[in-house]
Amino acid sequence: SHGCALTETNQVYCWGKNSNRQSDPTDLATSPAPVPKAKLVAGISGLGTITDISAGDGRTCVVINSKLYCWGGAEYSIKTGIRSISEEEPSLAGISIKSVKVGAATCIIDSYDDLYCSADLDSGSYAPIQIGTGYLEKNISKFILIK
Repeated sequence: SHGCALTETNQVYCWGKNSNRQSDPTDLATSPAPVPKAKLVAGISGLGTITDISAGDGRTCVVINSKLYCWGGAEYSIKTGIRSISEEEPSLAGISIKSVKVGAATCIIDSYDDLYCSADLDSGSYAPIQIGTGYLEKNISKFILIK
């Protein structure tokens, strides 16, 4: 597992498992090494004010200026860097995000307190999971409104 923390000076530090570059998105190695102690994640603080952070299930996400940014996950077994999910994912177009939670699913709460979840941002082959729709979902690459 891995963990991340947000400092009072708007910086993100991560540590722990790094197999999907969830702790260090700049690691260019073919097999990224674990990060044994807290390391500054470069390039995050310059994007704006970070208001929420969540680390889990091989990826890390932050909310910056009401937009979702993530790193790690299956797609980063080759690529590195920080993705702007708000800009890349059409299902989040125009949504102002307040908070994010990452686990087997990635869920956000918007400015109207509506809950949206994606069963699999990585388009991997995880087992189906429950995300609040009443059904087992698998490989839902877009965010769907739960409530």
